[in-house]
Amino acid sequence: MGDWEGQTYAAIADNDADRYAAFQRDPSTYGYPGGETLGDVCRRAYKLLETLASKHCEECIAIVSHKNVNRAILAHLMGVPLYRAREIDQDPGCINIIRVQRGVLQLRSVNCVDKYALLTEEEDEPCDIFSFAHAVSG
Repeated sequence: MGDWEGQTYAAIADNDADRYAAFQRDPSTYGYPGGETLGDVCRRAYKLLETLASKHCEECIAIVSHKNVNRAILAHLMGVPLYRAREIDQDPGCINIIRVQRGVLQLRSVNCVDKYALLTEEEDEPCDIFSFAHAVSG
């Protein structure tokens, strides 16, 4: 969280009202002071997904991350503007599934918390599946 690390949002709103208001309006452009914007996070994380897709062709892998990283990737894959990424639910421990076919990342499941919903029928084409979960701290 850059310069805001260790502070509550209430304290940040009181002590840095203008930057906090800009961040709340559009975190894709106005990031944490001294930290990343959501746009930066999305570019960094999406590049990693593309790299993993090329290195793990025809394998299933799991990636564990934080909800804001997940939201940035999901927004990108859904075509949702990043300033609306916070509207994408990411429950603690949820699973999101991205399938890669012919080098194209395709969103298959979002915010899955029901293990039975993850059971899918076999596909004819080989593919990669990335599942990334909202990391649970504690």
